[in-house]
Amino acid sequence: MEPIVSEPYIIGRLELAYASGGLYFRSLWWMLIGLPISGILIVTTMTVPIMRYLGALMILWPITIPGRALVITSDQKKLYLRRTVATVREDGIYLDPEGGTPTRIRLDWIRRVRRQGDLWAIISGRGQVVFVKATAFPEAARTAAESRIGVGVPPQT
Repeated sequence: MEPIVSEPYIIGRLELAYASGGLYFRSLWWMLIGLPISGILIVTTMTVPIMRYLGALMILWPITIPGRALVITSDQKKLYLRRTVATVREDGIYLDPEGGTPTRIRLDWIRRVRRQGDLWAIISGRGQVVFVKATAFPEAARTAAESRIGVGVPPQT
């Protein structure tokens, strides 16, 4: 099969944090509902101060997601701030950053690929995430690349 090559792209820090936070929300939505509800119950029913404090933290926890996404992705920004060319081949996805070390993501490493706005969130079996700018691929080639890497396909076990 012929490789599918993207245009050079850069993923900005805010775009990366937004995609990371969105992926977090989509993956753990049940916790985003359950923890605040539990926190409200603890605050309204418990009299022990430490439990009330814990309940308040549970209520406020979802609000901290955008800030935590910025902090968590800050060490990854160097990886994404270089102009990168992505190539989808039969055996994996190759990322070639300008002035950096090329990286290969083997297809058997990939557990799931989710679309997060303009990005593909490539998730490994260990929960590691690599973002690739989907819109950097030409429209016709993007569909072929998505089917090759399994965008939207249920996770492999």
